[in-house]
Amino acid sequence: MRGPEPTRKDPRRVPLLERDDLKPEERARIGRAAATLLGWGLVATAVLGLLALWHLVRRGRILRANLAPPKVVSLPESPSKPTGLFPP
Repeated sequence: MRGPEPTRKDPRRVPLLERDDLKPEERARIGRAAATLLGWGLVATAVLGLLALWHLVRRGRILRANLAPPKVVSLPESPSKPTGLFPP
């Protein structure tokens, strides 16, 4: 029973840019593709965040516009002497 050779790594377990069989220009292309993909992911996340904020602000304005005007409320007079519940 022979196991895998210790000097050669399994290509499935080696990160893509560290593989021995890639040429330098291929590494550069893979790096640019990964950076582009990451950039588009960040842009998409930012756009979704802005759309969510816009939606919440718009929804709040619509709800506030449909509310009835505030009612006049008269509050009872507060006691002027301390009640002893809260120390000064």
